[in-house]
Parts: sequence; C-alpha cells; structure tokens
Amino acid sequence: NSNGQMMLQTSELRRSNSDLEQFAYIISHDLKAPVRNISGFMSLLVSKYGSTMNPEAREFVDYSQSGAKRLERLIDDVLAYCRIGTNLPKPIPVNLNDVVSTIRFELRDKLNSTNAKININKELPIINNVHSSLMYHVFQNLISNGLKFNQKETPEININYTNSLNYYTFSVSDNGIGISKEYSTTIFQMFKRLHNETDYDGTGIGLAICKKIVEYYHGEVWFDSVEGEGTTFHFTIRKF
Repeated sequence: NSNGQMMLQTSELRRSNSDLEQFAYIISHDLKAPVRNISGFMSLLVSKYGSTMNPEAREFVDYSQSGAKRLERLIDDVLAYCRIGTNLPKPIPVNLNDVVSTIRFELRDKLNSTNAKININKELPIINNVHSSLMYHVFQNLISNGLKFNQKETPEININYTNSLNYYTFSVSDNGIGISKEYSTTIFQMFKRLHNETDYDGTGIGLAICKKIVEYYHGEVWFDSVEGEGTTFHFTIRKF
C-alpha cells in the first residue's frame, strides 16, 4: 500500500543520508591527511632543493604541487556537497542584504582590481526559515562565477528578485562570456566543467552545491544566457 511504500522510501532516504555522512567523514579524515602530506613535502622539496633543480625537475614538482592543491579543493567541495542539510542549526530569518554585503567585502580586492560592480537593484528581503551559511554559499557562488567568467572591461553583477504568494524568485545576472543552451541541465552536475582549467580555475562542483541548497529549501534553479553577452541565474526559495 501507499503507506508502506512511503515508509520504505523514508527508510531508504535515511540510509542514503547516513551513507553520505559516512562518506563525508571518510573524505575529511582519511583523504585530506595524505593530500596535505604530499603538498607539504613538495613545498619542502622546493624550499630545500629548488635552486639546484634543473628546469624540467622543477616543472614536474610544480605540476605535483598544483595537482595536490586542486585535489584539496576537490575534497573540500565534495565535503561541502555531502554535508548540505546535515547537522544544521535551527533555521532563522536571514537578511540577504547583509549576506551580499559580506560577499562584497570579501571580494573587495577583486572588485577593485577588475573595476567590477555588484549591484542590488532593490533592497532584498529577509527570508524566514533558512540558514545564513547556505544562503551565503548560493549568492557567493553565483556572484563569483559571474565575475570569473567575464572578459568585459567593467564586469557587472545585478541582483534582483520578484515576490509571489509562496516563493521568492531571485536573479543574479552578469555581463560575462555566457553559457550555451546545450548545457542547461549538465551544468548543475557535479564536476561538470565547461572550460579548460588553465583558462578558468575551479572544481566544477559549485553549481551542483547551489542546486542542492536551493532544492533543500523546496526551490529550483535555472539560467538564461546569451553567449558573449551574459548569463542570468534564477532560483526560487519557498517563503515558509
């Protein structure tokens, strides 16, 4: 019957979440230590013998160092993805203007050096029953991407929202390089990168994390884009 089916699904979900938490624990404890060791010993090698290495050997060490650092970032991002929705404090009202102010402050050096702007088109709402850390993560990721994938002389981010009965719909627009429509679903998958790492850094998990956070609050996320002109990411957050 439908009750029995629902109980089975709930049990499966609980087991799946438990497996994910276990996976996150293994990542944080069993994988990070050896990666830090590799990174640490490579730094030691450079500081002690860097001046005597031939150029090819030094190049190999540099590749190893950047590989270890990338692996550390990947582990941190996978860990963040696994932990969304677990061990969170009680949800509280969050003022999104404060969230964006924090992000603007943290990105101040990049904003100054690239002549970029983050504009709030109208004062953002205070949302109930969310977590400031997760809201921060969504806005920070979308804003950072809009600045990173941008070749304009004055990169610009515009943040706006509309209000309906049950949902807020937010938009984060940029004037960057744009995204082809063929990536409309795959871009939100884990490790999905659309560009070479030498052109744009990152692990390809950021948008997957955004999607998981938005869905945790019973919303959805999508984008509109014109290649060469910019992208607008939209996402909804349920009001209660």
